[in-house]
Amino acid sequence: MINSAGIGYTGNLADMPLADWQTLFNLNVISAFQCIQAVLPQMRAQGFGKIINIASIAAHQNFPNWGAYCASKAALLSLSKVLALEESPIQVSVVSPGSVNTELWDTETVDADFDRTAMLTPEAVAQAIVNLVQMPAGSVVEEIIVMPSGGTF
Repeated sequence: MINSAGIGYTGNLADMPLADWQTLFNLNVISAFQCIQAVLPQMRAQGFGKIINIASIAAHQNFPNWGAYCASKAALLSLSKVLALEESPIQVSVVSPGSVNTELWDTETVDADFDRTAMLTPEAVAQAIVNLVQMPAGSVVEEIIVMPSGGTF
């Protein structure tokens, strides 16, 4: 199972409406949690499974005006690490990409003007996911951080 849904939100934390905070956490964390709970019974029954959660470099680095997004991706990373400890032999991995040129940058909730040509392509992130899926049984990569060659943004 691959959890890749996500939404961004820029703005000062002190000014963020609670409803926006909840929307962001509902999509970035709670939806992944619910999907995990839905597949765990089958994975446990078969004695194997792979769960890959797409976090972000924002789970590791803090960015001004991206506080809610950073917090949500850090929560997803922590959820993944605890799940890996609790559910072995189910393999749990996280992909934490730097900026990726997706529609996230075109949404009303994100106010950012970066050089999108320097960002990762969705295909580069997809290749990292394929690599995780193809890992042999009995081995797991806990996390892959994929960065654009030009840096975070």
